Amino acid sequence: MGKKCYCNLVAATRHRSRMIMLFALSLLIGLGGISSFASNKDLSSPAVGRSQTPPVVKAPSGTYIGIATETGRRFLGIRYAQSPVGPLRWAAPQAVHEGHTPYKAQEFGSVCVQPVNRQIINPRRGEPMKGSEDCLFLNVYGPARTADPRPVMVWIHGGAFVNGAGSDYDPHILAEKQNVIVVTINYRLGALGFLSHPALGAESGGYGLLDQQAALRWVRRNIASFGGDPARVTIFGESAGGVSVCALLRSPGAKGLFSRAIIESGPCVAFDRKLADQKGIAYAKAASCPENGPAAIACLRRLDAVSAGSTSGMTEVGVGGTPWTLVQGTAVLPGTGAMLDAGQFSRVPVLNGSNLDEGRLFALGGLGRLHNEADYLHDLKVQHGERGAKIAAFYPVSGYPSVALAFSAYLTDWLFACPALSANTAMSRYTPVYAYEFRDRNAPTGLQAPAELGTLGAFHSAEVQYVFQTPDQLGPARFTPEQQRVADRIQQAWATFARDGVPTISGEPAWVPVSAGNPAIRNLGTSGMTYVADFAPHHHCDFWARW
Repeated sequence: MGKKCYCNLVAATRHRSRMIMLFALSLLIGLGGISSFASNKDLSSPAVGRSQTPPVVKAPSGTYIGIATETGRRFLGIRYAQSPVGPLRWAAPQAVHEGHTPYKAQEFGSVCVQPVNRQIINPRRGEPMKGSEDCLFLNVYGPARTADPRPVMVWIHGGAFVNGAGSDYDPHILAEKQNVIVVTINYRLGALGFLSHPALGAESGGYGLLDQQAALRWVRRNIASFGGDPARVTIFGESAGGVSVCALLRSPGAKGLFSRAIIESGPCVAFDRKLADQKGIAYAKAASCPENGPAAIACLRRLDAVSAGSTSGMTEVGVGGTPWTLVQGTAVLPGTGAMLDAGQFSRVPVLNGSNLDEGRLFALGGLGRLHNEADYLHDLKVQHGERGAKIAAFYPVSGYPSVALAFSAYLTDWLFACPALSANTAMSRYTPVYAYEFRDRNAPTGLQAPAELGTLGAFHSAEVQYVFQTPDQLGPARFTPEQQRVADRIQQAWATFARDGVPTISGEPAWVPVSAGNPAIRNLGTSGMTYVADFAPHHHCDFWARW
C-alpha cells in the first residue's frame, strides 16, 4: 500500500460521516455478546491450589489479605471507588475512604448491572438482569515471589459496554509466567455508565471511562505495595476494552496514568455528544420521566438499579447493536477521532491490531436476522443509511458462498481492519506504534460454526485466550503444540512491551514499528511470525479510504 493510500485513509477517518460514527460501535459484542453458545468457565472460585498462609499487603489505601497458591498471589474484590448510588449515579467516581481494618481480598466483588443473557445488548424493561451498582472493584494478580518492581498490566474487559467484568478473565498464567502484575477491573456499563443527557454536565456520557481512570489512579497509588512499578503501567483491552484504551489515550484525565497501550480489535471511535443526548432524552421518556431538565435526572436517579439498567427506548440498531458506548465532545473525551491525526493524545508506545476474520463472530450472532440478501441490505441501510447500497454492491452476496460470509467480510474490513490501519498511520507520526494481525484460522472455540460460515476462523476475541492462556467466555484455550508456541510468543510480546515499550519474541527478528509507507503488520499465526504483505488489498482499505 503506497503512501498516497495511507494519507487517504487517515483523511477518511477525519471526515467519517455522522452515520458511521453513530453506529461504528454498535456491533462490539466483545466476549460477552453471544456467550450462551459456549460452555462458560466459572472463574469465581480461585481457591484451587491455595497455600496455608495468605499474603498480606500494606498499601496506602489499606491492608489487604489475599490468596496464595504455589506459584502466585491474588487479591480479589478490592474496592477502588465509592459505590456510585443515589447522587453519585451519573457522577464522577469518588475515592474510597482509607481503611484501618485489614480487608479480606479473597472473593470477587459484584459485577456491574447487566443482562443475565449476554446475547442481549439492548436490554429493555423486564429483561432479567444481574449485578449491582456497587461494583467498582478490581483484582490484582502476581507471581509468588516479590522482588524488583514488575511491569503492571491493567486489563479493560470487552462486552459492548453493556456486559462483562474483570472476573470473567483469569490472568494468573500471564502474571506468573511473564513476571508481571496484572490488574483486572470493573466499570459501570450500559445506561449507568454511558448515559448522555442535556441536563448532565460536562462529564455526560463518560462515567464508565471515568471509572477506568479512577482504577488507574488507585493503581498508581498502591501498586508498588503489590510488587508493581507505577512508572511502567500498560493498559490493554479487547473490543469495547480496546475502544476504551484508545479513548484513554485521548482523555485529558488519563494523561500520566499509564506508559504503554495495547489495543486489541478496538476501533478509535465514539458517539458525538449531540447524538448521544438524543438517545438520553429517549431513555428518559422510556422510563416515564421528564425528557429534559433537572427533573429528568432527579427522576432517573430514583429508579432502582435494574430499571435504570434495562430502560432502553432506543431505535433499531444493526446486528449485535448496542445503544450505549463512549461519548465524545465532552470534558471526559474532548474532540473527535481526528485528534489522533493531529497528535492530540498521550504519546506513549502503542501496540494495535485486529483479527483476520473479526466479522464471523458477529455474523454467527446475527444469523437469525441475516437469512437472505434482503436482510443483508436492510442491515446495511440501518448501519449506513443510503450508503448501504454502495457497500452491498462492493461486497455482493453473489460474490460469497453465503450471506453470512458477505456480511462478515464487510464488517471485518469496515469496523476493524481498515480503522486499525488508519489509527496506526496517524499515531506513528508521533509515537512508536507496533501493528499485528492475528491470523490463526483454527483458533480454539466452544462455538459451533454453521454451514453458512464454514468455520469461525480467526474470529473477534480469538486472540484473548492466547494472551492469557486460560479459558474465557468463547475460547477454551485448548491448544495444539503449534498453537501453544504461538500463544507463548504472543504472551511474551505483550509482556515485553509492558516491560520495555517494544514487543520482543525470543529467537525472532525484531518487531519493526510502523513508519511512513510501511504498515509493518506482524502476522500472529501458525504460519510464522512474518509480516502481512497484502493487508490493505485483502481488506479493501482503498474502498474505505474513499468512504
